[in-house]
Amino acid sequence: MEASDRVTVRDRLVAAAVIVALAALALLIVLVFAFGRHDPSPPSLTKQPNASIPGELVFVDADGCIVRAAASGARSEQAYCLPNNIGGPIAWIDDHTVGIVMYDQRGAVLREIDLATKVERDTGRIVQPGKMPIDSSSVSVNGESVTVDKDGAVFVVKGGARTRIADFDVSEYNGPQPVIWSPDGAWILLQYYPRNSDGGNELWILSRDGQTRGTIATNARGQGVSWRIDGVGITPTLNFN
Repeated sequence: MEASDRVTVRDRLVAAAVIVALAALALLIVLVFAFGRHDPSPPSLTKQPNASIPGELVFVDADGCIVRAAASGARSEQAYCLPNNIGGPIAWIDDHTVGIVMYDQRGAVLREIDLATKVERDTGRIVQPGKMPIDSSSVSVNGESVTVDKDGAVFVVKGGARTRIADFDVSEYNGPQPVIWSPDGAWILLQYYPRNSDGGNELWILSRDGQTRGTIATNARGQGVSWRIDGVGITPTLNFN
């Protein structure tokens, strides 16, 4: 074999070795980043709707818009965007109207928004002295409450007894927090604050027995959520005169 041929073979072997090394490095980077971006969130309900979850939710998203969404994940829309991106806690009033808290010189004032006509009006209703504008009690119609331990374990509590129904693989002291029960007491809505997230907060739905779970939103603004089920009721309730 001539010297030039030996050089060509050597160059090819060196090039192949470089390619293999780069491929191994790329794989290592992918594995490191995948581990670093561990996601404890339940599966997306908007991608895989669950028809067993009843009713509709409303919440304010990171864009300052009121989102109306089927709790099943089957549909979701920005139904009304708030002027100047302001607004406080929100709650259903009926099947097409929501109440949202605005603050001015009178205090906490309730404004109604018709999601069908997009008409907003000042009701003049002022929050009752000594009360929060919206009752965000985490007690269900069955007298049950929810607690979450520092390690992400979720418990249903009734009569002093705690029943562990779910575990989420979250960082210590960064687990989901209970927000409201569904009006029928069969579902729990949790809010999760992902660390270093560029979006909003996540809203998770968990069944009373812990067997069914899903993520219904990833861009909530943290000003409350309201749940309505036809023929059953609305949670939470308003505390206005």
